[in-house]
Amino acid sequence: MTSSRCSHVVLILDLCPSRAIIDCLEHWLNSVIAFANTHLLLNEKNALTVIGCHADANRVIHPNKRIQEMFPRDSQHHSFLEVTESISAGIKSMMNEWRTTLSQKHHSNLFEPLISGALSLSLCHINRRKSEFDSSRVMIITPSLDHPFFLTSQYMHFMNCFFTSQKMQVMIDVTTANTEAQDSSNSILRQACDITGGTYLCVPNQKALLQYLMWVLLPDKESRSSLVLPQKVAVGSRAACFCHRTLIDIGYVCSVCLSVFCSFSPICSTCSTIFKLGPVPIPSSKTLNKTRG
Repeated sequence: MTSSRCSHVVLILDLCPSRAIIDCLEHWLNSVIAFANTHLLLNEKNALTVIGCHADANRVIHPNKRIQEMFPRDSQHHSFLEVTESISAGIKSMMNEWRTTLSQKHHSNLFEPLISGALSLSLCHINRRKSEFDSSRVMIITPSLDHPFFLTSQYMHFMNCFFTSQKMQVMIDVTTANTEAQDSSNSILRQACDITGGTYLCVPNQKALLQYLMWVLLPDKESRSSLVLPQKVAVGSRAACFCHRTLIDIGYVCSVCLSVFCSFSPICSTCSTIFKLGPVPIPSSKTLNKTRG
């Protein structure tokens, strides 16, 4: 079955080699490639951009000019080979790059992928080619266990991207590992789907990734209205404080840059604004007498 509407899909792949990827790397890679080729098969005008990201870099791995020159554009069969080769080579190259960086630098932040940067890059690609397609969307695939504190250090960057996507009418879908043991209702990635109207998909078994992608995330926004999709859960909207990167219910907000803090400070650590506090109220004599009594 083909679609009359042409679509541009940007795949963002989390390539930090966690145990979830290493245990089933070949199957995970084949599932991503099969999904990408199926999207292109639905319409000859469909386009695909694949961005790989790890904790030290973001890079467009498809299309790849060097690999494009290896396959002549005289048939659809060769375009499938091009997608397969570019995604495979790009993923393996970036994972090896990440391992090399990890061996040279021992830092906990190297285990947190720069998904916010990849999302910014994807919106730039979509905006540049928006006149060529009827619709565009972003799909984030991460095998990491999503939880409330995952990626909170990139909170401000994510929020800017989410509301930019909403304004551009770009839907964000997220596919992540099983989170039944985690409270992910307040996760940043779940907020992305809620704000942009996308689908948040938990895959309990990485070996079944392709089935989930094909049946839930392959259809575009218009087609999903006719499908029975996984039930959406209530999404929490707690913000992450800029001082400790933890989620809070009540905090202090800078009136200039809108940074959020869990405790009061006379100077904003983000924009260096000095807050002018009003006069401290002096209790009246009646209030003092009542307190003493």
